[in-house]
Amino acid sequence: MSIEHTSDELSRKESNNWLMSLREFLRAYRQFVPFFLIMIVLALPLNLFVIKQFARKFSIQTKQTQKLPDFTVEKFVNNTLQKEYETWFNDHNPLKSTFTKFNNQFYYSFFSTSLMFNSNIVIGKKGYLYEKIYTDQYANPSKIPYTQKQFDKWAADLQELADFFAKRGQKLIYLITPSKATFYPEYLPDSYTKIVTNPRPDYFLKIKALKNIDVPYIDASELMLANKQKPYGNLLFTRGGTHWTMLGAALAGQKIIDLISQQTQLPLPPLSFSYTVSNRPLGVDKDLLHLCKLLFPPKHYRVPYVTFNANEKPSPLKLAIIGGSFTHFFKELFTESNAFSKLDHYYYLILNHYQFSEKGKKVEIPINRNDPASYQDILDADIVILEENEILPYSNHFRELYYRLLGKFPT
Repeated sequence: MSIEHTSDELSRKESNNWLMSLREFLRAYRQFVPFFLIMIVLALPLNLFVIKQFARKFSIQTKQTQKLPDFTVEKFVNNTLQKEYETWFNDHNPLKSTFTKFNNQFYYSFFSTSLMFNSNIVIGKKGYLYEKIYTDQYANPSKIPYTQKQFDKWAADLQELADFFAKRGQKLIYLITPSKATFYPEYLPDSYTKIVTNPRPDYFLKIKALKNIDVPYIDASELMLANKQKPYGNLLFTRGGTHWTMLGAALAGQKIIDLISQQTQLPLPPLSFSYTVSNRPLGVDKDLLHLCKLLFPPKHYRVPYVTFNANEKPSPLKLAIIGGSFTHFFKELFTESNAFSKLDHYYYLILNHYQFSEKGKKVEIPINRNDPASYQDILDADIVILEENEILPYSNHFRELYYRLLGKFPT
């Protein structure tokens, strides 16, 4: 057996070895990188002059020039002088944003790390981004010892809430929204995959508890996984976003309509929608990527654009939705499809309340957390949807709703 190498192959190997050596060196001294970057900038004696000339030439607006902070020994000792100089430099540096993006790009490219969003962005394989709260809940690195008893108590409280609505002639539907870490475990960084032994233990205990009570529920996490393969694939969660896409929400929206029809014995028209695929993500489809603030963000990846067809007449039912950020999608899709005569959306119950009428008119209704009148539209609804993400049983809005309606705290 003979082994031959072309000059191109050898060059590529040398290049790869050099790059690996550079990365190893930078990893070893990563804590000193910001310091050296700052020192390089500050050490240039003509830095401020050049910046001013650059700003004047290209009409870059800076704050009104102020004199340098006064030096005193007291300021130097108590560390306020350094902070004053930092503020002064930032106020007079029109390239601050560029420097920040450069630093972010450096960590992103060489260390697969983001310092933005309080370091709560996890950079996975192939540039897939996650929020740390979802990856930690999936991998359970702290080995939190969940028990079935905990979730049985939670389910009993949920049943009590459902019974409260049932006595009033209302229907409560519980909705589990998905986690991106659950949908894309294959793109999690090795630091997570190496420690995963029993992924999402809390989720399975939660599902078991739900099956032992009489509360209708929709598991949108399982729904997304069931539709992960063709034809939808990676169109249900995007590479640079933390939430599902409007296409993923539409699939869950159809399940909601089906369950409402079953619970009320009213035939409801199905959601009618179409979608096209683009490589230009907008809005929530790139929310994590936007937070990374990179110099050269990888902003071209597949996303769906969904269009809904409106029903001629809405259902006479009134719907109230209580939940977190995943429920924003339902405001849009149920309003555009003209699905319900009235829709009230309570964002985390107490943050804001938007009401949508039959003709799509949107009204923001002020919320006074301690005023029972703020929750009257929930009590007037025919159907109440309570959403919690799969990683958050006993969410704050669940506890708050329980307390406001039942007058006591959950178990």
